[in-house]
Amino acid sequence: MALLDLDLSTAYAHPSVAAARPLAGVLAPRSHWSPADLRRLTRLFTTRAAAELHRAARFDPTARWQLRLAGSGQVDVWLVTWTPGRASGWHEHDAASAYTVLDGELTETWPHGRVGTRRARRRPGRGSACGPGHLHTLQNRGIVPAISVHAYASAPSPR
Repeated sequence: MALLDLDLSTAYAHPSVAAARPLAGVLAPRSHWSPADLRRLTRLFTTRAAAELHRAARFDPTARWQLRLAGSGQVDVWLVTWTPGRASGWHEHDAASAYTVLDGELTETWPHGRVGTRRARRRPGRGSACGPGHLHTLQNRGIVPAISVHAYASAPSPR
């Protein structure tokens, strides 16, 4: 009855989604988690566990709220809520990452060219995936709270 196969392949599943049977095995070990793999993973969470995610979501008017949904030694999945005006600040990840918007709308901004930026609005069911070193920021520029699911691959070990 577990969300994920909670054996050696998956170390953690939050109780809010642990009974979502359609997600069984989604964090099974693999040799590599690509940005596309992580994007599919966040879409699976938003489509197959939407009711559980809505129930688990909390909104903090002063900061982004986040909850670790699941994780293994290779990947972590987080639920994040954004009240209007909340932003991540500029950041990049050490490994592949992805997100999918469950509710509301997020605006992603990233550098483009030497002095410019590009911006994309992500609505429910939409999101983005990228490899390591992609600099960007996310913000709820709308008037209603937003909910998103994020997945992060573990950074490769130095050799």
